[in-house]
Amino acid sequence: MFALLSLGSAGALQYIHAARGALILTTMPLFTLLLAALFRQERLTALKLAGVVLTVLGVAVALAGSPMGGPPGAPVWLGDLLMFGASLAGAVYNAFSPRYLRRYPAMWVTAYSMIAGTVCLIVVAAPGGLLARVVGFTPTVWATLVFIGAFGAAAGFFLWVWALERLAPSRVVVFFSLNPLVATALAAWLLAEQV
Repeated sequence: MFALLSLGSAGALQYIHAARGALILTTMPLFTLLLAALFRQERLTALKLAGVVLTVLGVAVALAGSPMGGPPGAPVWLGDLLMFGASLAGAVYNAFSPRYLRRYPAMWVTAYSMIAGTVCLIVVAAPGGLLARVVGFTPTVWATLVFIGAFGAAAGFFLWVWALERLAPSRVVVFFSLNPLVATALAAWLLAEQV
């Protein structure tokens, strides 16, 4: 999940605008709920389904007026497909990880998942010149990578896994829909972007 979600979403953003990607990614709670119900990980109820649908609609309303296509001439369908693939990868993880989280501590699952995902990402990125670029990184770039890796990825992923250990997958993943709203608020506050 760590590698597929990253690859799918990063790949998608080459072909679609971020707002469109954020909206597509909010399908993860719906996919999680349906998979968890299909494989009897939790019960599908009308209330849960309504809540998940409302989160998607809420993000759609919040992003109204944002550019929803892609760069001129870009195959938007490919961006959509990659983002839906990322969403589905996250949903599979959300639906099936709780059974393992009952056996293994969240910290271990986080560490092993991130190591495996990072190795996969390195293997995929190496042919594109990753190793040559890493040699030229400045101390500022390294500090940025450590900050993003520690706080953006590791801490966030650990909290996600910790919550999946304790709550039903659909209850945890519905909070994923807050990402675009929090990102918009932080961009306005920290980067002075217009809301």
